Amino acid sequence: MDNNQEIILTEEQKAILLNRFNDQNLPIPTIRELTKLIFGQEYDARSKYGVVIRKFLSQTGLNFQQARTWVPKKVIVLSEEQQEVISSNINILKPLEIARLIFQNEKLTNLDVETRTVYKYISTLPSNVSTRVIKKESININDYSPPSTEDQTIRRINKYVPGANLQKNDLNEKNKRDIKNLVSYIHTMRFLDQINTYSKTDERDLFESEFIRCTYDKALTEEEVSQYVIYCAEIIIAKQISKRIQDLEEEQDRQIQENNGRPNMALVETISSLRNEYNQCITRQKTSLKSLQGERKERLKLNNANKGNISDLIMYVISEEKRQHLLKLSAANREKLREEIERIKSLDDIKGEVFGIHPNEIID
Repeated sequence: MDNNQEIILTEEQKAILLNRFNDQNLPIPTIRELTKLIFGQEYDARSKYGVVIRKFLSQTGLNFQQARTWVPKKVIVLSEEQQEVISSNINILKPLEIARLIFQNEKLTNLDVETRTVYKYISTLPSNVSTRVIKKESININDYSPPSTEDQTIRRINKYVPGANLQKNDLNEKNKRDIKNLVSYIHTMRFLDQINTYSKTDERDLFESEFIRCTYDKALTEEEVSQYVIYCAEIIIAKQISKRIQDLEEEQDRQIQENNGRPNMALVETISSLRNEYNQCITRQKTSLKSLQGERKERLKLNNANKGNISDLIMYVISEEKRQHLLKLSAANREKLREEIERIKSLDDIKGEVFGIHPNEIID
């Protein structure tokens, strides 16, 4: 059936609905039951199929049974072993991570019944533990507000860049141009989308500080701005992994003491995996930074070469024009001198001989 087609109940369908309501041996039906009866598939009361049935029932004065409670598709009962895993890891793993661990499913989300079951079990633990964990999962801060004015931007630069010490009244043209560029960088959608993914203030501050430190005095292309955003994101990932490793190692030491020197192999494998991820993250940072510096260096070199060529051309044109101008002046002077010689020659030849003047001698 076309989703855009208007639904109109036929007389036969209306009769089926009335017969269902007239059957005293059955309870009052729900909209889902009625939609399946008429259309062969269940739809809720808000669907267009449910709406047309509700409209008909309203016209006839009939009431349907409203579904007031949601019944999960499945109910999970945690085993004692799973409960022990939750209790042992509640201080080092997030509830979602625990759910993925005990149910061996990396695709689980916070909306899945497995994860909700873990949350529900955590809520039954002592309040000082469960409250701390749930609060940790609910950290949220407002959207990032980038600096927009020159004063705000100067304060951020001085805060994050040691030795910058910019003063508004002492800014040169390059400083003003750099500040204007930085404001445009941190107002890009790419930057704002990334920084707003961080719910913790320290991570957001670190991302902002690294980005400003790397870009505050550079003229960047749009592509380079995106690459610096990726580079700074890798720094946050490395920080998160490092913190996870530290927490797990502390937990591992605690369990070794409690288990007479026997390590928890699951923790050992997890720490090893995190170390590999950390090393890969550091490698990506180095590669990204090297690529950025290299590409920018080549671009600046090319720009300088182009500027040098233009400068040389301008100097050549100027020098050529000056040379032609001097030649014209020289020619004009020679012409004036020749005219003067002709005037002298009009005098008595004896006077010329007395002075010993020869035309070629005067010219040359």
